[in-house]
Amino acid sequence: MGSCEGGKVADIENPACGDQIHISLKVDVDENLPVSACFEGAGCAASQAGVSLMISHISTLNHAGAGASLKRFCQIMETGGVDPSGYFDEYGEAAALFVFASNPARVQCAMLGARLLIRMLKK
Repeated sequence: MGSCEGGKVADIENPACGDQIHISLKVDVDENLPVSACFEGAGCAASQAGVSLMISHISTLNHAGAGASLKRFCQIMETGGVDPSGYFDEYGEAAALFVFASNPARVQCAMLGARLLIRMLKK
């Protein structure tokens, strides 16, 4: 939680429910180092757990790996009912978020942080 010194910052809000996330992201593309990110937010448990677990997940990945993994996460979430246990090797604890895939009202909340991270990694 909090802010990463020297990181670029961005915000996202889910207008449907009011969830808010502020992310500070540090990534060194040239050195191919792991992504470092911190966040602050307010909202439902799905949105806050989603951003926390995804940040933890990408902290071991480099820029390209983080972007690809986040995109795949969103694609899986959007497919609907998913068995989280089938993704534990790939996503670790973040695989628990796939329980929200079968609940359309919570899919957007659980993916909010991932979508902001994808946008930030593209810049």
